[in-house]
Amino acid sequence: MISGNLDRRVTFQSKAESVNAAGERALTWSTDFTTWAFKMELKGKEKFESSQLVDRADIMIKVRYRENIDEEGRFFIDRRGVNAFYDIYSITEIGRQEGLQIFGKLLKRT
Repeated sequence: MISGNLDRRVTFQSKAESVNAAGERALTWSTDFTTWAFKMELKGKEKFESSQLVDRADIMIKVRYRENIDEEGRFFIDRRGVNAFYDIYSITEIGRQEGLQIFGKLLKRT
């Protein structure tokens, strides 16, 4: 994986359940790590060529290989103070642990 192509900071988060003082459970997100990634917005043609498994994905990112990405988690990309949150839809290994190709579905922008 060419490091010059990894030009976006991406933060990965996983679900965490917390309990408040009244004993009520709440779903929160805990930050796992931040890394550099290559980002590609998926349009109609790219969605078709990628595969039928990711036909609902909005974005594809590539990161260096690591084992601690929560497949039920999410990630966000900070762009000039605006965070775009994406639900992880699919994770595919590139080569022999060279990197990961991660497809995401847009959740919200803040």
